[in-house]
Amino acid sequence: MAKKNVINKCCENCGCLDKSRSEKKTIGERELLFYGCSNGPGGCSLAFSPDGKCDGCCGRWEATQEEKAKNKSMAKELGGQIKESFERWRYISIHGASDPVWEDGCNMNLVRNHVLYGKSQCQSLLLPEDYPEEYFLETPPEVNDKYMARVEEIRERSKKSLEAYKADSDYRFILQVVNRLTKQQNEQTHASAFLRYVSGLEASIQNDRLVEMRRHESPERYLDGFRECRKRIEEILGKPEPEPVLPMGQLSLFDLYGLT
Repeated sequence: MAKKNVINKCCENCGCLDKSRSEKKTIGERELLFYGCSNGPGGCSLAFSPDGKCDGCCGRWEATQEEKAKNKSMAKELGGQIKESFERWRYISIHGASDPVWEDGCNMNLVRNHVLYGKSQCQSLLLPEDYPEEYFLETPPEVNDKYMARVEEIRERSKKSLEAYKADSDYRFILQVVNRLTKQQNEQTHASAFLRYVSGLEASIQNDRLVEMRRHESPERYLDGFRECRKRIEEILGKPEPEPVLPMGQLSLFDLYGLT
């Protein structure tokens, strides 16, 4: 597996290291040893101790040629990881992600970095002739971080959700009784928090904040929340008395005032 081969990356086992070139330097009060390196800044490795030990890695570690030849069987796994990242990038570009905070563009660029990392793993662990075919696929382009997929669909669905919230009898009940709750009762029932879901969505629509609007594409979860909130409020305040149903036709004083 690829992970087993890269856990202990350090200059000591890096194929870029050239121990035929070495130089000792005194930095402060410490004597350090530097070797030649094909990837290191200035052609030098990170610092070794005088006894030749090093725990560091510059981030451009590569297996030796012998190790790369042994790692041929890893090509399929690495190719699969790259392919999975490609497919994820394409999916987000069309359908969008479900991230509640970040736009689709941010997620696409993150997955693009996964593609680049997978390709760098191939370079670090395999001989060029063993690279999987996925390595040669063109890397997805970097996109604007603010890009969002399904823009019009999100706008339409969020507006319908807002309409559903405002028409919901449980939401209207919470709106009517919230001022009768003490601070403690409000916190227990989360009444104000549920009302802010609606006012927050309304503000998001007005300001076209698409990520926030996307959270409300499916209103069922919030409607269920209104229902549960109402139950908790009724347990505290008691269910409201039903309004009397007046008889049809001409009414008497007995009917109007409930006299018997």
